[in-house]
Amino acid sequence: MTDIRTALHSALAFPITPFDANGRVDLDAVRLNASFVANSRCGAIVAPSGTGEIFALTPEESTDIVRATVEVAGETPVIAPAGFGPVLGARMAAEAEAAGAAAIMVVAPYYAKPSADGLVEYYKQIACPFFRTLAMLPSSPRRFWRSSATNCHRSLPSRMVAPMFASLRNYVIT
Repeated sequence: MTDIRTALHSALAFPITPFDANGRVDLDAVRLNASFVANSRCGAIVAPSGTGEIFALTPEESTDIVRATVEVAGETPVIAPAGFGPVLGARMAAEAEAAGAAAIMVVAPYYAKPSADGLVEYYKQIACPFFRTLAMLPSSPRRFWRSSATNCHRSLPSRMVAPMFASLRNYVIT
C-alpha cells in the first residue's frame, strides 16, 4: 500500500455515497466508484466522503462503506471519517482500523461548540485509541496553525497544539 504520508501530498478522492431505490447504501455501487477512483491514480480515497455524508449515515453504514472501499482500493490508502462525539468517534476510528483504513479523518464537532481545551480533549479521545495514522484534514489547510477551528466557532491556541499532538501516537497534519 502507498504510504499514507506520501499519499496526502497528492490528490485525494471524495467519491459520493450511492444509495439504492429504497434509500439504503448501495455497497456494490460503492465498490464500483471506489475501484474507478483507485484506478485513477489518486493519492488516497476518503470514504465515506468527507463532504458531510458522515452526518447522513449510521456508524454501521460508515463502516460498511470503509470495508467495501478497502476491498477494491488495492494499493490506494483509504481514509475514514470519525466523529460525532468522542465515544462514538473512538468507536468509528477503531472500526475503520479493523476494516483496513490507513488513516482517519477526525470530523470536528458540528453542533457543539467546545472550548479550546474541550476541542483538544475531543481529538485526543478519538485519536488516542487509534493505533495507525491519524490524518487530521481541516477544511482550511492552515486552520490548526491559524488557531481558528472554524467548524467549532472556537479558537485553538498555538500553546495547545504541541501538547495535543504529543499525546497522540501517530498523526499527520495536512
